[in-house]
Amino acid sequence: MLLLKVALIYVLACCLYRDVDAETVKVLTYNTWLHESDNEAIENKDTRRTNIMKSLKSSNADIVCLQEVYIGEDMEFIVDGVKDVFPYSFSNLHTGVSKYEPQATVSRQPPCDNYRLEYLATCLEDNGCNAITTSKENAECAVEYCGLRAYGIFFLDSQECISCIAASWLNLDKCLDTEAVVGGRAINVGGLVLLSKKEIKSVSYTDFHNSTKETLARGYIEAEIKDFATVVCTHLSNKKTDVYFEMDYLNAGITSYKEMNTIEVETLIERFSSVKPSVVMGSFNTGFNRFKKNYKKLYNAFKTKSVTEYTYMDPTDATNVATIDHVFVKGLSINKSKRVFVPVKGETSMSDHAGVQSKLKLN
Repeated sequence: MLLLKVALIYVLACCLYRDVDAETVKVLTYNTWLHESDNEAIENKDTRRTNIMKSLKSSNADIVCLQEVYIGEDMEFIVDGVKDVFPYSFSNLHTGVSKYEPQATVSRQPPCDNYRLEYLATCLEDNGCNAITTSKENAECAVEYCGLRAYGIFFLDSQECISCIAASWLNLDKCLDTEAVVGGRAINVGGLVLLSKKEIKSVSYTDFHNSTKETLARGYIEAEIKDFATVVCTHLSNKKTDVYFEMDYLNAGITSYKEMNTIEVETLIERFSSVKPSVVMGSFNTGFNRFKKNYKKLYNAFKTKSVTEYTYMDPTDATNVATIDHVFVKGLSINKSKRVFVPVKGETSMSDHAGVQSKLKLN
């Protein structure tokens, strides 16, 4: 009888352990900084990209939301590199779950009109804007001296072209050509990539501002993850400069990136605050010390355990830090959140952001 009781306790303990383990999911949000718009970002970009891919593979995350993966080659490199760990993936360049065009072997027309972009590039060079190595000051120079040419592109070219210019500022030649080019640059509009160990049952990308064009399009990936939850991967508008570039929004009376961030926050709350269970994670560009009211709206609409340390460090000014990367949930509990891949002052880091990883459990 004693032996039977011991065996029964053992079986119950094992079953209980398996149930708890099955309900626990680790999610990770990480802004990769994989663009070509300033010297700090483009320097050692290939090395950083490799280190990001290796770090994701060795992480114990189950679902990953990446931001600022704008360029097709970067998306493919990461997705291909981690597919043995994360077999399910999606981006705006995907044609379905884990399905996308090979970047190096397919012939494609670069995203911009050759004449208009060359006309802008000539103006930038003539006015010394190309000699400026930070995206903020370079963009301000472009508006001051070449504004009409830039606005012409904004009104006449596609969102893909505008995003290519913004993400490839120091490599504008990648965005133009007179004919289709094998391996021509493809742009992952929105810059988001979702990776998952669990099956993605359905998935889509939504632009926050679908009827307008933005310097960098903002939106979210919404995915139904089998036996878990609705997972949202997003990146919201940020104030990088005092110059406001968004022509479509100026015409609508919206005059700042803070107002755009507010629209995006309210869209997420309206769409997902009643969805259970759900995870909304990404780079929100709002937090304790940036766009505080918008962070409070998110905090009141969802549950979170935000990290208290910085998740962003300005690569040119280590005193400029902010906590702007978060994981929010509904119908789930967050047991723990922590920073990973943390940028350190004086060291070469993978990104100007830290990742945030949270351990979630179904209620």
